[in-house]
Amino acid sequence: MRPKLNRTLIVFSTALMVLYAYERARPSDRALARSLVTAQGTIHPVNDFPALLERILRDIQKSRQCDNVILFVHGRGKHPGKAFRQRLLTDLEKDYSAKVIMFHWPSWDGPLGFPEQAARDSAKDFVAVLKTLKVFKARHADLISGVRFTLLTHSMGSFVLEESAVRLQRDSLGKLFDTLVISAAASCTRDHAAWVDVLDLSEHVYILLNRDDPVLGSAGLRERGRRLGKGLKSRGKAVKLADRAVYIDATKVSLLHRYYLHRYLRQSAALKHFLDQVLNGLPALLDPYRKIILIHEQQYPND
Repeated sequence: MRPKLNRTLIVFSTALMVLYAYERARPSDRALARSLVTAQGTIHPVNDFPALLERILRDIQKSRQCDNVILFVHGRGKHPGKAFRQRLLTDLEKDYSAKVIMFHWPSWDGPLGFPEQAARDSAKDFVAVLKTLKVFKARHADLISGVRFTLLTHSMGSFVLEESAVRLQRDSLGKLFDTLVISAAASCTRDHAAWVDVLDLSEHVYILLNRDDPVLGSAGLRERGRRLGKGLKSRGKAVKLADRAVYIDATKVSLLHRYYLHRYLRQSAALKHFLDQVLNGLPALLDPYRKIILIHEQQYPND
C-alpha cells in the first residue's frame, strides 16, 4: 500500500506544481502590469492619470450625478478581469454615487501565491499617481470644486499603501483625500502603527478589521504573523495602535473578507451606514474618545 500511496502523492504534487506554473505563466489580466482602470472597462497607463482625471471631473461637473471620486487599490487576484467579472467597480460607483479609478498592480502569482513583493514594487507608480493628484488639485480648483476624494484599499492593496507611506515619509503630500479607508488589510498587525502614522494623506483614516476573516486567518498562518485586517493582537499581545487612525471592528456582523459593497451588508445596517459616510468622503460620526469602534454596537437607522 505504501508504494501506491507514495505514487499518488507524487502525482498530486506534480499536478499542483504544473497548475501553479501554468497560472503564473498566463498572460491574461496582466497587460499593463500597473495601470489605471475605470468601471467602464477602460485601461490606461499610469502616466495618463491627469487626462483621465480631468475627463472624469468634467463629467461630474457637467452631470452633477455624483460628487465623489474613489481611488481604489485592489487586493490579490486576476485583476483587472476579476474586478470586471465581479462588478467591483460598477457596484462601488452605484453604491456610493461615485466615480472610481482603480490602481491596478500585478496581483496574481498563482493559486498558492502571496504577491506581497509585487505590491510593494508597485508603490513607486502609486506614489507617482499621488504626486500627480497633488499637482492636479493645485492647478484645477474649478474642476475639483464641490468634489470629495476617497482612497480605499482592500486586502493586499494595503501593501501598496504601506510601501508608499515609507517612500513618502520625508515628502508630505498633504491631505489629498477627504477620507482614507484601509479595509481587510493584509499587512502585518505588528508594528503597523509605524507606517500608518507617517501617512499624511487624510485627516480621517479608518482601518476596518474582522476577527472572523477566514482569508486573512489563512494568510496569517502562512506568513507567520497576524494580518491587520484580522485583529489587533500579535502572538497574543495587543499591539501599539496608530495615532492617526480609528479602528472599525466589524466582527460579529456575519462578514467574510470583502465587505465594502452593499451586497455584503444586508445584515449590518450599522456598517452600511458607516461606509455610506466614509466612502462618500464624509467623516464618520463616531465617539471621538474611542480608538476602536465595535460597529455592531453602533445604533444607526435601517436604511
